[in-house]
Amino acid sequence: MKRRHIFLIAVLTLVVFAATIFAACDELSRETNGAQNAVIPSNTDTLSEDPGASGGTDADPASQNDDEADGGSVVETGFTLSATVSESSPLAISWDRETLATSLSSSVGLNGLNILIPSNSSVGTSFGEIVYQEVYCYPANGELVFRDPESLSPYIFDREEKTSFLLSNRSQGSQVSNLRVQAAFECESGGERALSALRVGIFKKNNSGNFTLQGVLAPTPAEDNVAYGTVTSGASVNTISMGRSVREVSLGSVSSQGEVECMVVVWLDAAAYDDMAVKKAMRVSLLFVA
Repeated sequence: MKRRHIFLIAVLTLVVFAATIFAACDELSRETNGAQNAVIPSNTDTLSEDPGASGGTDADPASQNDDEADGGSVVETGFTLSATVSESSPLAISWDRETLATSLSSSVGLNGLNILIPSNSSVGTSFGEIVYQEVYCYPANGELVFRDPESLSPYIFDREEKTSFLLSNRSQGSQVSNLRVQAAFECESGGERALSALRVGIFKKNNSGNFTLQGVLAPTPAEDNVAYGTVTSGASVNTISMGRSVREVSLGSVSSQGEVECMVVVWLDAAAYDDMAVKKAMRVSLLFVA
């Protein structure tokens, strides 16, 4: 009898142990399946969300210009602009004369892209003579009118305190006869309406030391899609002047071992911006070719 009791006790102990192991494995399996089936917010888009969307402000200025002189990677914080020279050209690009590179990049939060109208968009106008006004449109009596204009700066492509960059001709004996800049525009899915209002002004330093407008680039170039002029609150949007945007801007020639200094400004065209548009992460890639 004693042996039978011992045997039964051993069997019961094994059964309880096996049941405990089975229950633990089942719980682990359910937790694993639950983790696999959970909905995970996507962070894998090529372009990131606006960092200010959660109620914050623009990215910290130190991180907005997290670029490196040799074209290092940039954390995309909403709007990213890059400038690259064509591999087939003798050009180099740099923030200063000491460090030549093939590309530059800079970023800013989407709140740094202001909805503006410049006072002038004519080629040859000095940057210092242009006043940019932030203004919104709203419907009144069956038409869109401007509301509460206020002077505000556009986004300037920069690195720390440098707001202009150099394009250098490294050739020892040949000049670059036709330097020009082209642009590619991209946005995160859902931000196409805001992207369509993006305008990129290209300025070049002249012999007098002034940066003068060479042209305005846009995602969809047209003869009449760059709003400019003096804005009056309550005036119809239809009364504003409209200038030309282009697909390519010419910067002229660069002598052997010579250079040109450029400045790039970016804004959202107030006459083209839809208040219902959603600002998603955007990128402009400038390519300088010769």
